[in-house]
Amino acid sequence: LPGMVVPIPGKLVASPEDASSIIWDASSITWDASTITWEASSITWDASSITRDGGSITWGW
Repeated sequence: LPGMVVPIPGKLVASPEDASSIIWDASSITWDASTITWEASSITWDASSITRDGGSITWGW
């Protein structure tokens, strides 16, 4: 998530300095809805820059 340091469980593949190539390995991420709160006022999803494909989720911005 751009501009934020968010403790999301899972494997981060890529250098944090290179935001254009950050890839989350979805196979190792567990979303716990009871402990994660998304604050809509501070997060903007740009659909054109999010790609999901089977085993991974890639954000580009």
